[in-house]
Amino acid sequence: MWSLLLACSSPTPAPAPPAVRPPDLVVVSVDTLRADRLSTWGHSRETSPELTRLAQTAIRYDQAIAPAPWTLPSLASLFTGLFPSGHGVTQPDLGLSPEHTTSAEVLGMLGYETAFFGVNAYLEHDHGLSQGFDTWDAHTGLAGRQLLNRVRDFLAQRDTARPLYLVVHLFEPHCRYRAPQDLHGRFTPEAPSTRLLPRQDYDRMGGCYQLQQDDGSPELDLAVYDARYDEEVLEVDGLIGRLWRMVESLNPWLGVVADHGEAFWEHGDFGHGRQLYQEQIRVPMLIRPVGGVPGRVVPTPTSTLLLAHRLLSAAGVQLEPQETLVALSETEHDGHRLRAVVQEEVKLIEDLATGAVVTHDLGRDPLERSGVPVAANAVLEALFAASPPGPAPVPWTADPAQAEALERLGYVE
Repeated sequence: MWSLLLACSSPTPAPAPPAVRPPDLVVVSVDTLRADRLSTWGHSRETSPELTRLAQTAIRYDQAIAPAPWTLPSLASLFTGLFPSGHGVTQPDLGLSPEHTTSAEVLGMLGYETAFFGVNAYLEHDHGLSQGFDTWDAHTGLAGRQLLNRVRDFLAQRDTARPLYLVVHLFEPHCRYRAPQDLHGRFTPEAPSTRLLPRQDYDRMGGCYQLQQDDGSPELDLAVYDARYDEEVLEVDGLIGRLWRMVESLNPWLGVVADHGEAFWEHGDFGHGRQLYQEQIRVPMLIRPVGGVPGRVVPTPTSTLLLAHRLLSAAGVQLEPQETLVALSETEHDGHRLRAVVQEEVKLIEDLATGAVVTHDLGRDPLERSGVPVAANAVLEALFAASPPGPAPVPWTADPAQAEALERLGYVE
């Protein structure tokens, strides 16, 4: 998208740095965070006091839709402004083609120092996502509190003469659903619930997702999973608040978004990547312009790619103003090939393997319990046709250590 808009991948001269110093830009990307588990988005538990405070001077998007329900294609979309079918990074063994132009490359041409700090096994070997970043500091198994210490040290020693583009990808609340000791037990259910997980479903979840009771026996009460996840949500909310306090004096443009959500058997599945129901693709998104604005909520469904669009606009790149972007999502993961669109209160999900299309009325049935089969939908076809494929992705192979890390996190079999 950026290369098409700016012709950066052609012999056309790069955009000249602006005469006036542009604002610092900070993006917080959170792994595996679904919107409906944040109190800022209406959850009954107080899981996001920091985001609630930020929302008072920001624009909050109530129906932000991730372009994919798992990390790699979703972040590739965030960095390129393209949907997965456009950048092609739709499988774990694919990486972003160097022919694509990332937002970090565009901002580097404008004089920005570009830095990424994150936690996820996919990011440790960058899959091409590091294009344009001066600093790429990615880890597996590093706690968010430790990651922010690294960000703090970076901010303390950098040359502030250049404007900053900083992306921080926080791994909480991805499984194993283990909040730090000071938060562990904060939301523990007082009594067992009636939402019990059949043992055969527990066995096929994979070790990253399986909770255990104190005696080591399998935890089958889904209310406990909800509680442990919510404790991790509270932890990452605190991390977002801490990061904001670290950069607030810069008066930056701030974007907060998640790469995807998480399923807890609402539709016969767990984790993420294989379905396009709301629990996996409806995510929080918040944008705070420089200096803040009176808090407001945008109720219309939009893609999280809007954040990438607004990011470059804030840096002075001339893009066509848009209030929202079409809310598309797609996945090719673990043998599933699906695509979906959300427009107002209507959602369409298409199974590309069978051609079946199901429509959901999110206004009447927000939990998507009663989808109605429909004929192949011309609107859905046209929307995806408007996002043509770009340069082909490049093959990528995990080394044994990273393959093991991905397996521990439930990404590969």
